[in-house]
Amino acid sequence: MTKATEFQEHNALLDDPQALSRQMATDGFLFFRGLVPADETVALRREILQICDNYGWIAPGTELMDGIADPSADGMEPFCGVGVPPEAYGDVQRLESFHRFAHNPALVNMLSQLFDEKVLVHALKIARLMIPAKGNAPTPAHQDHIFIQGTKTVYTCWMPLGDCPRELGGLSVLRGSHKMGVFPVRAAEGAGGARGAIRPPGVPDRRCAGLPQPDRSQVDPESDEEPDPAVDRFPLSTALIAD
Repeated sequence: MTKATEFQEHNALLDDPQALSRQMATDGFLFFRGLVPADETVALRREILQICDNYGWIAPGTELMDGIADPSADGMEPFCGVGVPPEAYGDVQRLESFHRFAHNPALVNMLSQLFDEKVLVHALKIARLMIPAKGNAPTPAHQDHIFIQGTKTVYTCWMPLGDCPRELGGLSVLRGSHKMGVFPVRAAEGAGGARGAIRPPGVPDRRCAGLPQPDRSQVDPESDEEPDPAVDRFPLSTALIAD
């Protein structure tokens, strides 16, 4: 069984671009606490929770910022794995503050140091509003490149808008999976509707111990790619994550 461990904080590397790069090349991800100012995070959380409250999904008599769902939300019909129906998700996507959040100077400056070049913030911003409902399922293990497409030179930034203890469900990353190439996929419940077929050709089983394995007979053999050496430098769109 693969051992699950807590994320190691990398804030101490922020002033050492070479160390940041080495750490990213080794694990395929970086983890920071407090990188983006808390007041901006809290303000955006309030705006999004207010949208949820507008639709009646926040339990009456509770504090808005606690984000406690009303049991009646169980009957909603979520859209495309984002956790809420398309009307509510559209309201979030129309928030200027939601799109501005990814352009925070602290985040962009960190990435500029890591890349040693100017950063282009991707236009795609995804919100996950996972209110408990029958139609919601945990996000399956996946690689973002499968859904973003285009170049593999894309880094994903995952930022919770509040405390995210393990019991509420957070982010999991398979350390070193950015070196395994692009995996084939199979249908699955949850965001994106697909999960990574965990074990590509040439990767020893021990790298995937304890993880769900696909029925290889159902995977298109033409999709089985050997690890791409380019992924070593540009890992996060091909790292295996679950959120």
